[in-house]
Amino acid sequence: MPKTFFAFCIAVCILFAGACFAATPAVEILDYGLYKAQLDENARNAAQIELLKKTWRIPADPGALFGIRFVVGPASSDTQTPDVALSVRINHPQVEDLATGQKLSNYDVARTLIPGAPVVQLQRIEKDGPPSLGRWIFQVRQGEQVLAEREFEVYPPELRPDAASPGPRSSQTPGHAEAPASNPNFLAKDHARCRTLAPAVLDKDFTARTLVAEQTFGLHIPLFGDCCFLTLTDAAGDSYALVSARGQTLARFEAPSAKAKTRAVGFDDFNNDGIPEIVLLSEQTGVAGAGLPNRIYWSVVYSQSVYWTPIEAVDKDIARIRRYAELVERVRGARK
Repeated sequence: MPKTFFAFCIAVCILFAGACFAATPAVEILDYGLYKAQLDENARNAAQIELLKKTWRIPADPGALFGIRFVVGPASSDTQTPDVALSVRINHPQVEDLATGQKLSNYDVARTLIPGAPVVQLQRIEKDGPPSLGRWIFQVRQGEQVLAEREFEVYPPELRPDAASPGPRSSQTPGHAEAPASNPNFLAKDHARCRTLAPAVLDKDFTARTLVAEQTFGLHIPLFGDCCFLTLTDAAGDSYALVSARGQTLARFEAPSAKAKTRAVGFDDFNNDGIPEIVLLSEQTGVAGAGLPNRIYWSVVYSQSVYWTPIEAVDKDIARIRRYAELVERVRGARK
């Protein structure tokens, strides 16, 4: 592995008293995103670690630190064990080892952890290192079993929402889309550009997934500009993504449950922040007790950026609603 590629990997433990463990420990990710820290002269250890911003989108600024803070919690009181051997696997955009020609796409950090002790695992963007743009996944593992994971998207700084726009916005007048009865302020008049995305754009980030054209829409979202909401499908079910006009992945969304098939997609601003919530109406098929596992991804605006997150209590409340208009009425009524 090139020395410059992963020149920096931090792991910090705040030690508590010993705790109890079963064979498979429980792991909880406490927070994630961009951090700041005081580094030693070798850039190997850190102190005064502070979460700057909880986000999965990381600008590729040299020196930026991103990662996860997690805790290994006791699963039972059957066996007393003072620590536990785990590893953190960092899956990263593929690079080539110049010495061997080997293609590298992950590396592992072995850890011996004390139950109940918060642990921070960070990665630094290196100024002179190989390209870091793309998808990163931090996985806490016991052997080959993944106990917890968090995905990040490292993107070029010039594509950040507060950067200067590379060109004029679309002059199209927003109008109603064909399928969802959602807020027309966010919908483009013509969805053809998004529904005919070049295979090269899809293959870059969504290998082996097929675009569902009738549930794919052109949007205009403040801070992001013109973009496309994609509904994708494969044997495992449906998934979703928000892609910029340049083909850069801005956000990913999973279906409410496995094997879920999309019935409708909508975009409405329920929390009045000027950014649409993503509403997914889906149906679970081929599963005992199949139903209507709907979901809303709520927008969170932070420092001129946006991310979306579900709220479990709301999803439970709307789980059996079939019609989009009824769902909107339920949600708006609950927020009054």
